[in-house]
Amino acid sequence: MELSLVGLQNAGKTSLLNAIATGGYSEDMIPTVGFNMRKVTKGNVTIKVWDLGGQRRYVVDAADRDSVPISRRALIQSRTKRYVVT
Repeated sequence: MELSLVGLQNAGKTSLLNAIATGGYSEDMIPTVGFNMRKVTKGNVTIKVWDLGGQRRYVVDAADRDSVPISRRALIQSRTKRYVVT
């Protein structure tokens, strides 16, 4: 299975991936430039996770109240665009 993490800048996508993969958390993170790919295996399940560099739109950090309305607008706008996944 493959999964892409997309989201607002500084939303915690890489931190989430690291927490899932290693069970750990670090506050000393640098912004992702481009993407990271990591295979995570839990039991008999392996997921290839693509961590895409911070975008001005997508995944929301609910603790950052200011990003919620921005994310809402981005979600609505994304529903009117067509994306092709290859």
